[in-house]
Amino acid sequence: MTKVEKTFPAGAVIFHEGDPGGDIYIIKSGEVKVYQARGGSEILLAQLGQGELLGAMTATTGTPRTASVKALTDTVVTMISSKDMEKLLKDIPPWANILIKDLIFRLKFMNEIYIQSVSAELSSRTHQDLLRAATRLAKGILANARVQEKEIDGTTVVDLHSSFSPLLDIFLAEKDLFLKIYNLFLEYRLLELKELRQAGKFLSKEELAGLQTFYDMATQHLSGTTPHRKAPPTLAVGERKALLELAMWAKAEPLDKSGRLIMTLAECENRLAQNLSRQHIIHVLQRASAWNLIHLDKAEVKISFRPDTIRHVVASMNLIHALESESSPLHKAVSPE
Repeated sequence: MTKVEKTFPAGAVIFHEGDPGGDIYIIKSGEVKVYQARGGSEILLAQLGQGELLGAMTATTGTPRTASVKALTDTVVTMISSKDMEKLLKDIPPWANILIKDLIFRLKFMNEIYIQSVSAELSSRTHQDLLRAATRLAKGILANARVQEKEIDGTTVVDLHSSFSPLLDIFLAEKDLFLKIYNLFLEYRLLELKELRQAGKFLSKEELAGLQTFYDMATQHLSGTTPHRKAPPTLAVGERKALLELAMWAKAEPLDKSGRLIMTLAECENRLAQNLSRQHIIHVLQRASAWNLIHLDKAEVKISFRPDTIRHVVASMNLIHALESESSPLHKAVSPE
């Protein structure tokens, strides 16, 4: 194993957040701070000294650096290259490798939750606090799910209990709130349990797509952006209801190889005509097209769509609206004392 020493004067940045990960640094002498920059401010994550490690979180994953590190005093580090780390990890038992990755995922998630919490404290409380809590929970379940996959009955599934329960232990103060939000994920079908012969609560990997859609949309909503420049910020309640009914009906219909349903515009109008006028149906389809939920082929007078995509997006919109509604009983759990 090749070890290289490097010296950094006080004030020098050893690496930046977003830089390629892989190499590990062992602090031989000196002191450094680990931080993230958010909104023009620095959020301190740790202050480290002699004998402590830098960059371990990205060493096994090959992902970009999750934070920046700056020398507070003249600092000497010993660098272990990513190639040497790969050789070292190959020599340890497979179970130990899995354990290391599991711990790293959990540590990374806890760091990100801490950053979100500190960032929230820097700004005044708003009606979006409940949505932020739901976003944190969704992110935690998705992060844990990556290391909780198993093969059952020939299907790759995720143990939901193992993905969700550790979050309640980590965030005891939000335990009751997280349980209520978890039940909302089930109620809005952003999480759907898979029935298997083995006892327990499981999701197929594909069924996590709904929760991922909610997380992406909620994050964009909180940042004030929309996924498509020309898309309306949301769809009206009646429009969401019509699209959800169309998606639920389409699930039982034969789909093409890409998971899309292709139908004529006339067939779609007949399907939605019970609740909407023809003019309103065209308006709904145009708005859905702006969100890339439906592809309108005006030349052939046909439409195509993926039922699950519509279902996930509409369910996410409905839940975001419900969480932000001032009448939501869950707001009592996050209102100031």
